Amino acid sequence: MRALLFSLTLLLSSTLIAAPGDYWHVDQWSTNVRLGPGTDYGIARQLGEGDVVMEIDRMDDWLYVVLDRNGNTGWLYHTLASPLSGTGTGVTPTEWYALFKELLRHDAGEEHKDDRPALFLDSRYLGHATVKVTVSEDFLTLCRDTQTEQLDALIRLWDTIDNTGIPGSIILADQDGTRLVVSSGLRGRHWLPGEPAKP
Repeated sequence: MRALLFSLTLLLSSTLIAAPGDYWHVDQWSTNVRLGPGTDYGIARQLGEGDVVMEIDRMDDWLYVVLDRNGNTGWLYHTLASPLSGTGTGVTPTEWYALFKELLRHDAGEEHKDDRPALFLDSRYLGHATVKVTVSEDFLTLCRDTQTEQLDALIRLWDTIDNTGIPGSIILADQDGTRLVVSSGLRGRHWLPGEPAKP
């Protein structure tokens, strides 16, 4: 009974660790990425040990992942990979991240001469050159084009500051923690499922 509970705990924890926008590291050679969330679907591609994919959605135990910068996607069973970035627990932020966070904090607290609102409130380093940034309510009222412009400016700032040599990623989340969009130097930009398109 104790062994069963331990196995169940491991299964649940491995399922819940990461979230949309997080990276996964493939653990096995000849890992099948499928066209749908199940083994009845055809194989879209095979990956090797060490390949990195980015999660943008999930269905039960299946991860919907971006495979490359061109935006090709497929479904990967979660036990075939390990989270590479995620909650940030146990991750030591880089010295470059401290500067990025300070610049964000300054912008959020600054009284702007043109009375423009602060759009980005706080951030958290998740590992693998990935930063999650919390957006303000004012950001959510912007049209999609303006949101994209603001996100591009934030990415340029992070890419300028970060010196890890890994293409950086920014995940924007609302104040409830719901992830809205991920923009990745490795895997492109993806507005996440469930986020309504702005006019």
